[in-house]
Amino acid sequence: MLFDELSSNFQVVMTTDSSNPLNNIIVWDPTNGTTLTQFRGGISAPRTLCLINQHYVISAEKNRPVINVWDLGKRDQGHLHSICGGQVTALSTTPDGAYCIAGIEDKLHVWNLASGELVSVLSRHYQQIRVIRFTDDGSYFLSGGEDSMVVVWSFPSILLQERNPVGEVEPKGVWLPHSLPITDICIGAGGFLARVLTSSLDHTVKLFNLGTGQLLLSVIFDSPIHSVAMDQLMQYGFCGTQDGLIRLINFHQPPRTVEHQVTEEERQTMTLQGHTKEVTCLDVSLDGIQLLSGSADATVKLWHVPSRQCLRTIKHKGPITNAIFILPFDLMLHSGSKKALVKPPMSILSRGIEEKSKDKACVLLKGQMLQIFSVDRKNDEIGPTEAEDLSEQISAGAGVGEMQEEIIQLRNVNRRIYDYVVETLLPKK
Repeated sequence: MLFDELSSNFQVVMTTDSSNPLNNIIVWDPTNGTTLTQFRGGISAPRTLCLINQHYVISAEKNRPVINVWDLGKRDQGHLHSICGGQVTALSTTPDGAYCIAGIEDKLHVWNLASGELVSVLSRHYQQIRVIRFTDDGSYFLSGGEDSMVVVWSFPSILLQERNPVGEVEPKGVWLPHSLPITDICIGAGGFLARVLTSSLDHTVKLFNLGTGQLLLSVIFDSPIHSVAMDQLMQYGFCGTQDGLIRLINFHQPPRTVEHQVTEEERQTMTLQGHTKEVTCLDVSLDGIQLLSGSADATVKLWHVPSRQCLRTIKHKGPITNAIFILPFDLMLHSGSKKALVKPPMSILSRGIEEKSKDKACVLLKGQMLQIFSVDRKNDEIGPTEAEDLSEQISAGAGVGEMQEEIIQLRNVNRRIYDYVVETLLPKK
């Protein structure tokens, strides 16, 4: 089946495994199990497969310090390689596709994807980071690691302090809910008001209120949990165990106590059986009807949630590292079309934070980032003492002339942007 034959409402499956270097990423038709397209190069590490702004796909290699980016509209062409300062163990992108965050050892690296600039390096974990997840509005993201910590970060706060040295950005919260390494995190809909599901090797899955950090539910299982997922309506939570089972939690009929031990009746009625080894990844379709599971037994299974039945099994060459549902958007549906599609720029990621004395003013038009001019900002960085002195001067009425000059300069900058766009970019009659 060709992409052109698919409906825009149809979800397809994107998977990676650890034993197929020729075809790193494979896109499947879940209705019949046929291969729709493939992306070559490397082996993707767990928890690193993401889409960028519906134009690219990104993942980190499993055994090398490399991040790869593929253009979804140019499957037969090479991909973009970025060499990092260490092996990436977790990766996620903002919902708008503008930034990428990667876990390298115990630090979080934040990149601007359009320019490739490393804007910040965050330090709060003290052991390897395993998973990074964003809220649906991109305002917050959570990181979990082998230190049993779940750290809540405000993304706007990071961007405001992006030029600060390593470790100066403080997280909004630190949760210590588990006694063993964090294996997965799932964030529901609702931004800062979302519910968060965490899993750990300590046999527990915990549900939190993101805004308050309050523990809402703790479920104890009889096996370590390696993956979790929730549907959009938060009717069910899905927990992939080390012994190959998928346990279900009914959030519409929750236990009466915050801490709950799974009963024998729940083991019989709220379990999906089919995998023979640990369930490494889970994802739920947009309508909540289908569940996707990947396992170390080299199979991906598609489940019908209401009936608890396995609809299809897709065999791979090795243990599954990533499995997600995606929509076959225009670049995939009409990859052979001659119609020009506006795509954001993509650059090789830098390995270190560069000292800058100038800020670049850029505009994004027709899919290209254009630098118009540079403004010298050498004297703009002030410390706490200078800030207090400036506040006192403003309160005393001093510095009015300097502020007026700044306003005039900003007006000139805006005029230059306008003139450049009108004269250079807009079509002439």
